[in-house]
Amino acid sequence: MLTYLGSGSRNYGDKPLEPMRRPYWEFQAVLAGKISMTGVRPGQRFRAKHLWLSRPGHLHGWSGVPGEAAEVVVFHFHSLPELLEQRLPENGMLEVPI
Repeated sequence: MLTYLGSGSRNYGDKPLEPMRRPYWEFQAVLAGKISMTGVRPGQRFRAKHLWLSRPGHLHGWSGVPGEAAEVVVFHFHSLPELLEQRLPENGMLEVPI
């Protein structure tokens, strides 16, 4: 079940989202501009046209290029199909170019 849907312009460079554990599956895609998932590993790069998927409880935040907005779409789901859930890495997140 979809629990949250957000889309539009975000300025994570000037207003980053601090790392926190979200209670649901999170899909976030950057459609224009560049953003980065933070709190995952040092030296994370800003990425364009990218999708991130994270498990419930995965600790992460979001940052961007200061002064530059990015267009994103975000979905939070209470559950996922078992087949997809089983294919996710043990570290709790997956990222792919789109």
